[in-house]
Amino acid sequence: MLCNFGAGNWLETYFACQVRPGSTLLGAYLEIWPQVKELMPHNAWEICTDRLFISVTEVTPWGLRNRVISKYSSNDDIFQACCASSCIPYVTTPRLYWNLTCETENGRETLCCLDGGITNNTPVFPDGTNRQLVFRLFEIEYPWRQTVNPIDTCIETLCLRGAILMSRFLQGEPTDSIQWLDKKEKKDALLVKKNYFGRLVILPFVIGGLILGQGTGLSALLRGIFKGKGNIDTVVVPFAQAGKMYGTSTIRYIGTVLFTTLIDGLRSLQLLL
Repeated sequence: MLCNFGAGNWLETYFACQVRPGSTLLGAYLEIWPQVKELMPHNAWEICTDRLFISVTEVTPWGLRNRVISKYSSNDDIFQACCASSCIPYVTTPRLYWNLTCETENGRETLCCLDGGITNNTPVFPDGTNRQLVFRLFEIEYPWRQTVNPIDTCIETLCLRGAILMSRFLQGEPTDSIQWLDKKEKKDALLVKKNYFGRLVILPFVIGGLILGQGTGLSALLRGIFKGKGNIDTVVVPFAQAGKMYGTSTIRYIGTVLFTTLIDGLRSLQLLL
């Protein structure tokens, strides 16, 4: 937005990621970055310095520390900060952490970073000098798995949901995903959805399970057991063809029933991520 990067160009990056099903999310970004970089102003880093604030989690010998990156020396610095802010080991990248070289209070340093949401999922300015429009992506009901891989089969749904939420917000209807934070108001003034803290408790287990599954190869093993037969590259499978493509074996049926039961249970408890 700061660099007037058009919606058409943004959509091209989405389609470029879609054709890389074997990549992790950040792996796909690394592949398309040279093309994206050509479309950005050569001085984007100057435009974004002290205007674009990116939350990352620094891994230190004393634990996790939240940092907000806002100073850049090149366009590559912006890209690297974005990658560091969404680094989840073995989920969005095969790395344990992201090496981020950036400007700090001690000069230019290289930090070991993880996803910024681990330590501050909704960063806001704490000085209270300006009114802030806060977008809380964690509150949007959306398949969590779709946000951590390059193939998002629900992107049209997300765009439509965003338009509906913004329309409701502009008409004055209170929403928990788009809110104003007035001057001198603290972060705790934001609306909190029912069972918000329950979802926060379950989130580490979900992420931990994903990391464990990807890191040990368990996820690949389970996909091999439950995968369908034939060509299943189609993103949307017509119901009439599902039996032919996925088969009707007992083990796949039981697995599907157990999975849908789990999802229905989480949804009834309003714990679905």
